[in-house]
Amino acid sequence: MMAEEVYLFSVGLFSLVLFVQCGIDGIEPTSWTTSSTSYCYDGEVRLENSTYLYDGRRSSYGGRVEVCYSGAFYPVCDDGWTYNEATVVCKYFGYGLPYYRAVATGGGEFGLSDNAPIFQNLMCNGSEYTFSDCRGYAPNNIVGDYCSSGNHQAGVYCIEGIMLTFCDFIFI
Repeated sequence: MMAEEVYLFSVGLFSLVLFVQCGIDGIEPTSWTTSSTSYCYDGEVRLENSTYLYDGRRSSYGGRVEVCYSGAFYPVCDDGWTYNEATVVCKYFGYGLPYYRAVATGGGEFGLSDNAPIFQNLMCNGSEYTFSDCRGYAPNNIVGDYCSSGNHQAGVYCIEGIMLTFCDFIFI
């Protein structure tokens, strides 16, 4: 019997996911074992438990905000979480102004992560493109008592907006 290996590589948004399937000739693929490894780089952002909504007029995308730190994703604490920080997340995913508006959520609206939140009191002004450009973004900005317990995990909705155009009217 000859061992057969199938390597499937999938590249997600700024992350590499490696799926490896191993089996032996003559054994059905359904009995193969599958292992997966996920790698992220520090500062990478993802929306976990994400949702996409479309009501026929507008679309929105949202989820729990998680940031990669030391090779693992951690939720962001919702302490000090505002429209400005949510705007940075939406821009990161390509949902920027003027077509999309950000809505900051908290209280674990998108479910709770198994990991404890990090990055308490991020301070963005909304013009940044990544959290690393915001004040308060530092590996040592690990949360205090407020976020270490409970459901203090930040979320975001990126909602398609309506662009207003201004017209000059001339009355005769």
